[in-house]
This record gives sequence, structure tokens and C-alpha cells, in this order.
Amino acid sequence: MTEIVRCMIGEEAAKKIATVQCSNNTISDRIHKISDHIEDQLIKRLKSCKLFAIKLDKSTDVAGLSILLVFVRYIFETSIEEDLLLCTPLDTNTTGEEIFKVIDSYMNKHQVDWVKCIDVCSDGAAAMVGKIKGTVTRIKNVAPKCHSSYCVLHRHALVSKKMPLELKQVLNEAVCIVNYIKSRPLQSRLFKKVCEEIGSQHYSVLLHTEIRWLSREKYFPATNNDVDWIQNPFMNQKKPAMLSMLEYEQLIEIKSMSYLKQKFESGSLNEFWIELKDEYPSLVEKTIFTLLPFVTTIVRLVFPLMRIQKINTEID
Repeated sequence: MTEIVRCMIGEEAAKKIATVQCSNNTISDRIHKISDHIEDQLIKRLKSCKLFAIKLDKSTDVAGLSILLVFVRYIFETSIEEDLLLCTPLDTNTTGEEIFKVIDSYMNKHQVDWVKCIDVCSDGAAAMVGKIKGTVTRIKNVAPKCHSSYCVLHRHALVSKKMPLELKQVLNEAVCIVNYIKSRPLQSRLFKKVCEEIGSQHYSVLLHTEIRWLSREKYFPATNNDVDWIQNPFMNQKKPAMLSMLEYEQLIEIKSMSYLKQKFESGSLNEFWIELKDEYPSLVEKTIFTLLPFVTTIVRLVFPLMRIQKINTEID
């Protein structure tokens, strides 16, 4: 390291680097101090914010040890932040009761109020969502405002399983057609040629499997008119069912302000609504309950990174 600094910066900088202790114990101690500082800052933010949402997931590493990950989303200043709150091994059981004890112990240790939790997102496993002993149920018992949701990937799986028979047959036929094209190189090339001739914008399709539920959503996108006003408050629309008459009048007032429209078009959606929380508290609170919960599969993307250090496969 000293030689690199001497070559790139100069002798004076190299002398300063040489005075820094780089032993294993020193580096380890600094890493722990940095980690503790980051954790302290996150806890302070959670204590100062009014609402937060968490996402839970657990898996097993190559040594057979169960790992629990807890991510948190919260409002900080004028934006919604997303951070890793807890990563800890589950040494004994992985039941809903044990998972809740670990999370609850961490919250109590750092004096984070459960009342602020408005949503808990999970993968739908029995240990997570059991009606009596599930982790989500236990969290709801201590967090009265808390709702539960599935991660995006699992929502599509649940929808496809409960789909009416007529629609299920249509979906299965579409899957068969797409898989027939995608699994045969010749058919894929011919399909691309046909798309080019008819002026189609897209030239390829996704292979559908029972594991890749999310791919179905690409062909059957869902819409939710109840939250259209949150995504774009300046579009012409009827009164949303979730809004009271006073809140609807406030929404109309927001539409009439040209400077707010400019701010909406130039900034992010989260920042736009959070900046209005003092002027329209009731209306903004309902938008926060929609924007704050987790809607991504970020936790599922983390576990493969834990295991890829040893083998290049996904965690079971």
C-alpha cells in the first residue's frame, strides 16, 4: 500500500500512510467502530421518525446456519430511506415465536417503539404469517397500526393460484406459447423476424417457469386505480374511495397550484408528498401508508450475495 501511494501521490503521502497501523486487530476494531456508528445513526433516525416499515426474510447459508435479515424503510427529512436494520443468525429454532423474540429483543434493546411500525413484508412462509404463532401476527399484537404484505414476487404467485379457471386456462395457453418460442432457437429467430416485419417494439419473450412468477406480470400488468392519485395527483380523476371529502378538496387544491406541479415533475414522488406533510397532514399520512411499505424483492437479492463467496449458486 505504501509503495502504491508513493507512486501515485508522492513521498510525503507515503510517509503518512506508513504511520497508520494496519494489523488485523486494528483493522477489525475500526470496522466494528464504523459499524457501531452506522447502527447508532440508524437507531436515532428510527426514534425520530413518525412511521416505519420492515421487511423480513430468512434463509440458510452453506454451513446450514439460518440467517435472519430485517430491512427498514423510514422517513428521513424529505425522503424515504431504506437500510439494513438487522442481520443475525438463528442458532436454535426458526419458528415464528423465535424470530419475533430476536426482533423484539433488538427493538427493546435500542428503545425503538413498535407503535410506529405500519407494515411488515414477508415471503408468506408459515413461520412468518401463521394466524396464531406467526411472526407477523405477533408483530401486529404489539403494533396496532401495522398491516402485512407479501413481497412482489410472491404476490403474483398467490394471484395466479387463486385465478378463476377460465383465466387460468388463458394464462396457461399463453405460457405454453411463450415457452415453445423461447425454448427453441429457430422459433425464437423466426419470432424476432416476424416482430421486425410488423414493426413491433419488442422482439423477445421471457421463459416462464413456476419459480419465475414475476415474469407473468410482464404480460399481465396489474393496475390499481385507488392509488393513481398518489402516483400523479394532477391527473383528472374521480374522488378516490379512500379519501374523505375534506381530503379530496385538499387534493383538488394541490392540483390547482402550478408551482407544485413543477415541483412534482422535477423531483421524486416521495419527496413531493413528504414536503406537503405540514400543510396537508391527513392527506399525506394516507400517501405515506402506501409509499412506505416494501414493494421490492431486495431481501431475496441479498442472500445469493452471501453464498456466492463460496459457490456460484443461489441459496435454497
